[in-house]
Amino acid sequence: MDIATVCYTPELHLLKLQARSMSRHLESSGVGKIWIILNEPDPRRAARYFDRHIAPEYGSHLAKVELLVRDDVAQGLPEDNGSRTQQVLKLRIADRILENNYLVLDAKNHFVRKVSAASFFNEASCYLGWRTNHRRGGRHERLFRTAYAYFGLDPEPFINSSPATVTPFGIRTSRAMSLVDEIRRREGCTFEQFFLERCGLVTEFMLIQAWALRATGAYEADFRFGGNKIVTFFSVDRDEAFASQLRALTERKVLTMALHRHVLAKLSDSQRAKITAVWLKAGLVTDESESEFFARPFDPSYLAL
Repeated sequence: MDIATVCYTPELHLLKLQARSMSRHLESSGVGKIWIILNEPDPRRAARYFDRHIAPEYGSHLAKVELLVRDDVAQGLPEDNGSRTQQVLKLRIADRILENNYLVLDAKNHFVRKVSAASFFNEASCYLGWRTNHRRGGRHERLFRTAYAYFGLDPEPFINSSPATVTPFGIRTSRAMSLVDEIRRREGCTFEQFFLERCGLVTEFMLIQAWALRATGAYEADFRFGGNKIVTFFSVDRDEAFASQLRALTERKVLTMALHRHVLAKLSDSQRAKITAVWLKAGLVTDESESEFFARPFDPSYLAL
């Protein structure tokens, strides 16, 4: 597998933690390129910071790392570097991928246990994910329904049990490329124009799972389903939920952890100490002082270092 991470400046410190986690926990065998895409209209300062402070953290994987700017991957992107352009880049990177499949990461993802390509893909290049219920009401459910309806699929038979759409997320390279080709054929425009200007409510991972289903007739052509291997802190407002996620991190099946950048400013001192304990156990930090750098919002002044 290849690995692809899209990052922008506010997440550079989390990318550093991810790089360190690869050095500590990612088995080299079976991993091709590690693609880092800077989603910045002007990436020069972020690229300098990457070269000085992040690249060395990859350790033995450094030779596999290739830093790209977003214009290397997609064309005609707006100045905005938010989630929509990020989603475009996660699919358009397929043109650069050298392996049959690739693992998409956000900068917030980091490995907390030993992992290998076989942790995420089987020999048939199917992603080893898990099913979830997308019947949640509100925007999330509308996103799901829109993606499936675009390809003429009735979402009802699938909405209660379909692939989870959080990172890490595994993609068959040829499927992403054929999706882009299909959109171009249908719409008579670039994939970037379709996704950013025409399609309305849809996400990249919902779109590609709907396309896989439409193209093959079954999720199992691209996915195999087991247990959830991911703990992501999207919120820390509820103590009970936070404690439950910490307990989940003690399970050996959980391989990756993520802290959404918006959560960093909301962590209490007690919560931050508990996150530090997880990182210490995973060998990602050496002490509480080092953990502070990762567990707080990124300070733009660091770019000058």
